[in-house]
Amino acid sequence: MKLNVVLLQAVRDAIAVANDEDGTGFDMSEWFNTFDGEFYSEVPTCSHVQEKYGTCGTVGCIAGHTVGQAELMGLKCAESVEDLVDVQAQHFLGIDLREAGRLFYAGWSLLSTNSIGRDEVLEYLDRCIEHATIV
Repeated sequence: MKLNVVLLQAVRDAIAVANDEDGTGFDMSEWFNTFDGEFYSEVPTCSHVQEKYGTCGTVGCIAGHTVGQAELMGLKCAESVEDLVDVQAQHFLGIDLREAGRLFYAGWSLLSTNSIGRDEVLEYLDRCIEHATIV
């Protein structure tokens, strides 16, 4: 599979400016609250996920921002893909399961996900973008 570098750059840029005041925060261990329309509120989450579960939350990490940015770019969730946010994000980025695990679950860091800060994530995403692969 080939990494969607354009999308990953958009994710990186969104994480760089995400803040808690407008609901687009960043936290490798938190869930966005979409029940009150805070996460990418102008864009609905995957419609087939909404039909199945109602308004779904998405993690405020790399996978969550990937789904949000993909939808802002007009990409559609794959109905043939599992409803989980990380699986949809994997689909959007064009990466395999091993790469998704490394990217979304911080296999690239010695820290636990709840200890990883924005700067470390941005540095890692910059390396992935530079090499056009999940490093």
